[in-house]
Amino acid sequence: MRVPRFLTLAGKACLGLVVASSAPQSAAADPAVQLQAHVAVTEKGDDLTLRWEGDEKLQVTVSKSRGLFNAPIRISVDNQTIHLGGFYIHISGHTNGFAVESTQAGLNENRIEVTQVLRHPQLSSPTRAQFSLWMEPQDCGLRVQVSVEGKDQHLDRLGLGDHTGAGLAAERMFFGRMYVLDKPQAFEVPHNYNTCRFWCWTMSNGLTELQATSGPAKGFRFDPALGRYDLSSYCESPITYLFFLSSKGPNDAIAQYRSTIKVPAPSTLGELPGRVGVMTAYPIAERYENFLEEWVGRGARDFVWLSYRPTPGDREKVAPFGALYATYDLYLDYFAEGPRKATDWSPDKVQYRDNGKMVRGYHGSSWLLPELYINEATQRVMGVFGHEFNDDEGKPGYLASQATKYSNLAITRAEVAPNALYLDVHASKTPHHYFDSKGRHHGAWEQMRGEKALFDFAREYLGHVPIWSEGGGEDYVGLMDGGWFMDYRPPAELGIRAAKWQYFPFIDLVHRERLLNMSIYYPPEHYDTNMVNLALLFGRPQAVSVYYGSRQDDVGGRLQVYYMTKAFHRMLGLSRMERIDFQDDDINRCIVSYSNGARAWINRSSEEWPVEDFRLPPMGYLVHGPGGFLEYRALRNGEIADHVHCDEYDYFSCPKQMDFGPIITDGAVAVMREGNDRLIVHEILKPGGIVLKLGDLPGTERTQRAPQAWAVLNGGRRLELTFPDLRQPVDPADHRKPGNHVQLRPVEMRNALKYEILLAPAR
Repeated sequence: MRVPRFLTLAGKACLGLVVASSAPQSAAADPAVQLQAHVAVTEKGDDLTLRWEGDEKLQVTVSKSRGLFNAPIRISVDNQTIHLGGFYIHISGHTNGFAVESTQAGLNENRIEVTQVLRHPQLSSPTRAQFSLWMEPQDCGLRVQVSVEGKDQHLDRLGLGDHTGAGLAAERMFFGRMYVLDKPQAFEVPHNYNTCRFWCWTMSNGLTELQATSGPAKGFRFDPALGRYDLSSYCESPITYLFFLSSKGPNDAIAQYRSTIKVPAPSTLGELPGRVGVMTAYPIAERYENFLEEWVGRGARDFVWLSYRPTPGDREKVAPFGALYATYDLYLDYFAEGPRKATDWSPDKVQYRDNGKMVRGYHGSSWLLPELYINEATQRVMGVFGHEFNDDEGKPGYLASQATKYSNLAITRAEVAPNALYLDVHASKTPHHYFDSKGRHHGAWEQMRGEKALFDFAREYLGHVPIWSEGGGEDYVGLMDGGWFMDYRPPAELGIRAAKWQYFPFIDLVHRERLLNMSIYYPPEHYDTNMVNLALLFGRPQAVSVYYGSRQDDVGGRLQVYYMTKAFHRMLGLSRMERIDFQDDDINRCIVSYSNGARAWINRSSEEWPVEDFRLPPMGYLVHGPGGFLEYRALRNGEIADHVHCDEYDYFSCPKQMDFGPIITDGAVAVMREGNDRLIVHEILKPGGIVLKLGDLPGTERTQRAPQAWAVLNGGRRLELTFPDLRQPVDPADHRKPGNHVQLRPVEMRNALKYEILLAPAR
């Protein structure tokens, strides 16, 4: 398996995120990759110019005498010109006061090369900044590789100066993992797992710009009044920036950027499509036997059972249902004291800040050095698992449990044998630099090499298993298969305000073919229309909770979540999210298109939205997919009705009796075929009555009979249904033949799991 490629350039480590695309075999070629354009470089007077001529004409000009340090780059798109404010540099605590000692610039084959030597009165040695600019025929992206070096110097910040020109205010911006913002106000946001190393906007002059960096992102500064679009990086160079400027709109700019990414998908990613998550906190025998019986008895299959209490034998209990058994673990937090203390803890094993203080994490833990992750993964003795509580004074307490020994992968593999893994915390942290106990500096990509090594090791050590981590941050694309606990925070919590905003699957639009995140931040213990609507907008499955404190009485509500996201996600597979359009330019009405031909209309407005023959209510949706896949939440006869049609099941839900065509029902049911002679109707929410229309239900024939039926209850109890609970009236057109309507009266007991209907040929 390969993960993000680490390139060694100029003696430094850099995460290679650019140059030509290398899509996973599961995804078709990206249609945004254009016909080969013509690229040329010229020198005339003080101007060094890159020209790109394809479906648009771009011209990038740099001043030979001024270079790029605090000096503008002139960019023309067809006949429109703006200036990017060059690069600023902060070194070893100094943010200004740098003077340019020398500038050398020229052409080197198809590149513009600039070298500038900077001097600062409080730095003993000069700072050397090298810039290399180039473009490639297959896309209109401008690449700028920046290398900053100086003896005993640290790159605190590398950022972008303000734009100048006409019409620079952002009319619409795509930001972070999940936002689209109309007329955003000025903000400054540090990079965290809610942001990405790219952002995109359309300005009032009609141009769209996308910026991205291969370096460890530091933060984002935006001010429409100043033309400020500053994506900053830091620490290790060389760092490559990408700039896409186009008059063709954001979908084109995003697709072109996507085509440059060389990060391959984890080789285990194909195991994830269609797997809904179940978050658990106890051994199955202790608190989940009844829940599991109802969960699978009502049809749940191929889920992920995520256990925060690894238990021998539990994998075998969920395996018959096609489930993955994932255990919890982490190797960042490293306890120095208290009941959780690691037995081999040493001050030489942990990370420090530049002030000499230890980096602290959960409950005051220290952070382990990344280069020690793999050793500790099989050697550590520490209290990861146990009983947590608050004492009489409200302070957190901890007691060891039978699961405490599973705080390393060697014991977990030998005794529990999970076939999936959740590494908590890791992906919720962004790449960071740190110091060891001797005061030596370790760069951000050195930290990420340790993360990569851990994920690679754990995946193969446990038997080539998929791995999730917390939050689904973009920095871990290619390392993990996906993230859990995606928090859909409103942008105001990040300090961002706009005239109008909506959730938008920005990270999925760029990375879905290599990262399959699990929705949502804290998984629900009931059905929630907003959460399911968001899962379908983002192309994700949805996790449900039976974690600490979660009531288990609403299994049906959790199964609604399962049925409405499982088949949808399986249908998408590893397909790429191609583009997202807005009906009538309204960001609350999204049309999401996928590389496998699937298309989803997601209504997040407060009004109805007519699409084809459907009326989508607020939080409604319509999905068409290959193989006849259909899913909708739509108005039918004045009522909101849900339907999923796929090759595995048909799911129907409505609070009142509704004629769906193949079935008349209320409540919620899932209908499946079992062999050639049996229909299974899973009871999700208790219906008042069910009419099955043979010949209209997939896999049935109009001439079939239903001579017998049973209600299956928990505990394996079977109750045969006879007249009048099971009826098949005669055909109105021929009273000698049974009609095709099978009437089923559900039993009254809440512990009914499903109904089996035997089908036989007509006599």
